[in-house]
Amino acid sequence: MTLEQVAVTVGENRKQLRNRLVEARAVLTREIREGFGKGKFDFERKQLVGENGFVLQWLVREWPDQPVSYKNQQTSRGTVVCLSPSMT
Repeated sequence: MTLEQVAVTVGENRKQLRNRLVEARAVLTREIREGFGKGKFDFERKQLVGENGFVLQWLVREWPDQPVSYKNQQTSRGTVVCLSPSMT
């Protein structure tokens, strides 16, 4: 299996995906993390939505429509990006 295929299995597994998003929440800045709360898990959208409007979005890699490269690395667990309320 490729790293992308392994990452896709994370995104397709409710428990693994939620765990991945919760781990990403832990590394947010203190201010954002405190306002985020526990967040609401949305499996269909692959998101954890915070009480403060921030969204943690799971992706295969940061730019999934572009090839894997040094600036668009593929991990075995996918990538999580934090979207500010103005971006959602």
